[in-house]
Amino acid sequence: MFELKVMGIAKAKSLIGADWPTHIISIINDAGPNWPGTHIDRQHNNHIIQNFHDVEDDDPEEYDGLVAPTRKNMQDLIDEVRTWELDEDSKVLIHCSAGKSRSTAIALAVLVLHGMSPADALAKVKLLSPAMCPNRLMTGFLDDVIGANGELLKTVTDWYDKTIIMIPGLNFPNRGGYNH
Repeated sequence: MFELKVMGIAKAKSLIGADWPTHIISIINDAGPNWPGTHIDRQHNNHIIQNFHDVEDDDPEEYDGLVAPTRKNMQDLIDEVRTWELDEDSKVLIHCSAGKSRSTAIALAVLVLHGMSPADALAKVKLLSPAMCPNRLMTGFLDDVIGANGELLKTVTDWYDKTIIMIPGLNFPNRGGYNH
């Protein structure tokens, strides 16, 4: 299987500058209230760039000025990933602003798409991004797009439930919809 790295944009730019990745998924966002703007130039033909914020509610009233991820974003992204010829020499970099939410949701889906079980994918991504908190709105869309029959979303939801129980007082960011 291909090598995978999941991280924030600052570390991603250093890896890109060192010509490490053969394939890149960049999730950026234009500046919004209390959200740092990000920018990255397209590096090569195997570079997907999507632009939306880390919100988990697709109600535009919920987040003034922020752009929620859509099912179409996820469909377009996965359609392009499906064209990639990934092998053991491939080096896949998936990043967002912090490397915790949007990028981890996508990493989970990419691993499941390439034959890993949702539980194994979650364990692997947790090692790559220990502070992960996968965006659940994205995970639901991705689950549908890759045909995981609800298993990917269930795995992530169960992980959130167990993690909150295991770590008293842990509060995941309220990105809308789930943590009200």
